[in-house]
Amino acid sequence: TPASPSFNGSATVLPNATLSVGALAQGGTFSLLGGTIAATSVSNAPGAQLSGYGDIAAPVTNAGLFDVDANMQVIGNFTNQAGATVTVFSGTLTIFGTLANSGTIIGSVASRSALSATNDPQGLYPPPFVDRATQTIFATGGMTMDAASTLAPGPAATIRTAGNFDCAINLNSRFAMNQATLQLNGRGSFA
Repeated sequence: TPASPSFNGSATVLPNATLSVGALAQGGTFSLLGGTIAATSVSNAPGAQLSGYGDIAAPVTNAGLFDVDANMQVIGNFTNQAGATVTVFSGTLTIFGTLANSGTIIGSVASRSALSATNDPQGLYPPPFVDRATQTIFATGGMTMDAASTLAPGPAATIRTAGNFDCAINLNSRFAMNQATLQLNGRGSFA
């Protein structure tokens, strides 16, 4: 059985690299840059940040900040706890399992866009800088949003599931889907 490390500083998994561990407890700043985390479970502690793109072959429990900068796959269930935030800046967060949200799920912001003043120091693109990225969250096993949670993806985002969508959010400011799409995919019975 692989070791079960706790990270409280900063760590990075580079492209084409794999971190194979038992249970990963993450309490610092963890960057996944095109690599893979293979674990029995991944937990992101309050105040911690896990960000990037790549694959996580483990169920994930997020109590901190979970940032998706490009396509990311989670092979297992994903739990976003109260007080935690998932931000999809760009790409697709695919969850091969269920998504249970008690915290906040939001879309991208223009400051992280590929077309921003920081990322365009030579001034090749004229302002205003607007988000041109698309954001998608796809949970194959269904989604649950509890009453105190927030779902506010960016404009033109897609929230998609092939399972049930159980949403108890009862305040429109915390269910901000006015410029996004909720897509329910499934097979019904043909009688």
